[in-house]
Amino acid sequence: ANMQMTASITSVNSTFNKRLNHTKARIAALQDEELELNATLIRHKEAFEEELKGQRESFAKVSSLEAKAEGQENRLKDLNETMHETLHEELVKINQTEADTQKNIEESRRSVAG
Repeated sequence: ANMQMTASITSVNSTFNKRLNHTKARIAALQDEELELNATLIRHKEAFEEELKGQRESFAKVSSLEAKAEGQENRLKDLNETMHETLHEELVKINQTEADTQKNIEESRRSVAG
């Protein structure tokens, strides 16, 4: 009876040890997988941050270009207004000169005729 009990205990112990070793191996495999997943996660996070940094830089460049374009647009509007004013002033002078010339021609005709 004692021998049978010892054999039974040895059998249970052996089964337990097999299960324990299997569980330890499974835990080790899961820990390896966890390390791999963490490394992958870190790589993805770094790549994402790099991409985000690039996008922020691109956005800053676009904002800067937009500001420059707006400044140039405002300068063009100012130049356009100035040009229109100058052209108007020149046109008024030309019209006045033409009127004066016409008046002089008519006065000359009158004095010749008179």
